[in-house]
Amino acid sequence: MLTVQINGDEMAWVCENRFGTGDDVVMVHSIETFAWDAGGNLLIKTYYPMPEHVGTDADPCQHILDEKPSPTAQ
Repeated sequence: MLTVQINGDEMAWVCENRFGTGDDVVMVHSIETFAWDAGGNLLIKTYYPMPEHVGTDADPCQHILDEKPSPTAQ
């Protein structure tokens, strides 16, 4: 987590996420929000940056995985 903000019964944080292993890692930031209602129920929302070319029917995380660097030939 890079930062955490709290406002009453709501909280938000910015996370630095890393996908992959070894030298094959992509880093993206996300914003996650948490809201508790009077009954104690929790609503969580996560926001990732989306390029304009990602359509509504597309896998929302595939563009992140597609950006992973190619392994170098040895």
